[in-house]
Amino acid sequence: MKKALSLYAIALGLRLVPVSLALRNQRLVFLDGFDSGQYHHLAVNLLKMGEFTAYPTSHFFAYHHPYQLEAFRLPGYPLFLAAVYSLAQWPWLAALAQALITALGAPLLF
Repeated sequence: MKKALSLYAIALGLRLVPVSLALRNQRLVFLDGFDSGQYHHLAVNLLKMGEFTAYPTSHFFAYHHPYQLEAFRLPGYPLFLAAVYSLAQWPWLAALAQALITALGAPLLF
């Protein structure tokens, strides 16, 4: 158990490096043609409208109509983001929560 906790601490420390660098620069950009922006919009729309819709978003550079239902993405990660955003719509909180969860992979693999 002691080894697993120390491995988790090391993995978490390494996982928090990019989060802290991004937090230090105070730049978090959601680009509409990329996954981060699309997942952000899905989570916000889930909270505001209760629908799994993405706007604005693009698939293969063909833009959808506003608030068209999303059929190309699974709802797991947007639901995770919506749960974190329901506490506070602060993207850094989502990055910290994701770092805590993904660092669990190291001791579980060990």
